[in-house]
Amino acid sequence: MQIRSGTQILTGAIAAGIICLVAINIYGVRLIDELQQFDELSRDIRDNVFDLNILANELGVRRSARVERQFESRLSGLHNLFDSLETHPKVQPSVLRRMKRSAAGLQIFFERLESLESGPAMSGTDARGRRAVIQSFLGASQTLSDLARRLSRGSADSILKIEADIKLLSTIALVVTILLLSGVYGFIVFTVLRPIVALHEKVVGMGPLNVAALPEKPVGNELKMISAELDSRLEAIRMAETRLQNKARELQRSNSDLEEFAYIASHDLKEPIRAISNHAQFLFDDHNEVIGEDGSKRIGRIRELCKKSEGLISALLEFSRIGRSEEAVQRIDLAETIDIITVSLADYLTECNATVDIVTALPPVFGDPSRIQSVFQNLIVNGVKYNDRDEKRIEIGYEEPVGDEPGKFYVKDNGIGIPEEFQERVFTIFKRLHNDRAYGPGSGTGLSFVRKIVERHGGKITVESREGEGSKFIFNLREAG
Repeated sequence: MQIRSGTQILTGAIAAGIICLVAINIYGVRLIDELQQFDELSRDIRDNVFDLNILANELGVRRSARVERQFESRLSGLHNLFDSLETHPKVQPSVLRRMKRSAAGLQIFFERLESLESGPAMSGTDARGRRAVIQSFLGASQTLSDLARRLSRGSADSILKIEADIKLLSTIALVVTILLLSGVYGFIVFTVLRPIVALHEKVVGMGPLNVAALPEKPVGNELKMISAELDSRLEAIRMAETRLQNKARELQRSNSDLEEFAYIASHDLKEPIRAISNHAQFLFDDHNEVIGEDGSKRIGRIRELCKKSEGLISALLEFSRIGRSEEAVQRIDLAETIDIITVSLADYLTECNATVDIVTALPPVFGDPSRIQSVFQNLIVNGVKYNDRDEKRIEIGYEEPVGDEPGKFYVKDNGIGIPEEFQERVFTIFKRLHNDRAYGPGSGTGLSFVRKIVERHGGKITVESREGEGSKFIFNLREAG
């Protein structure tokens, strides 16, 4: 709460400073705009009065109809300017009243001057009276001119003063805002960033899964809460690490038990089977004449079953070793792997009239070379073995990634296919869909080996097949890029 409250106060102060700065500038712009309008009216009045003063002097010298018309026009325009100025908020009413009185006096003296020049009263007015009217007329004109200059000069001075005041206030607001920003920066650095950096350095210094040295709690309520949460998480990690170590020891014991079982399966279980096979052979050798032809066939069958049992035990042992033994993961060129397989199976492929073709480019993958080779070899042999066509074809290819789906490898054959209801069963160990007489002997472990190897390499394998139309085994591996 301490950090949050301090940050909120400083942030609010900065916001207030910025708002004041903006408000000062907006108000200043509006005020200067009003003063400029007032200044324009003042200048117009000053210019108009200046023209009236010139015309008044001309009329004081001699009468002229043209000058009189211009004088009346200027005087009428001056009254219109007074009306506009009267509604302006910046005008001084006292000055405006004096100017109106001066303009009214000028109008009166102008009318008297006209009556002296043109009316019957001229015959009764002496030269002194005429000069007095002219002097009063010119005096009123000069007074009006002085007031107009004063009005114009006052508006200009007001604009300059307002501009100076706005600059001063803006500078003060800007300085205050900068000082507040500096305060926020210092507050954040000393109360937030430094403790967080120190906490980060201590956490990094613990190293992976090294929770022995917990960091000291930093200053600041929020950081104390973070530190307490970190302590709780670290304690949970420590407990999880302890459980993980216990599970690892249990797994190690299970692996040891499995290794022991594998040894028993490969040695102790095979030994009685070998003994049965040997005794059957001894019986055949020593008592062949007594046993007869039917007995000889039965003894031969016993030996075949013993051999098959030994093979199943060996396959089970090999199946259990997949994933338990350390795998030599490296970058694998699949085209080269397929070449090795086809060379090793050359005689078998020729005998079965089978061809193996790589129909697309195969990207390299990461994996155990011997295991990956076993995957492709099992699928190739499977596609040739369960195939009753005269020309057996095996196609190996790669399907590019689509959206979030990874790229997929496939091995496709033109064999007998797999009925839909048995397509999952073929991956189960020791499960065969056909007997030995139909497609030759087998242990029923090939496809189960393939699935386990693919899954151990982080992939998944499926099959697409229709009975009588061949099968397509699709799987993904970790590509090397």
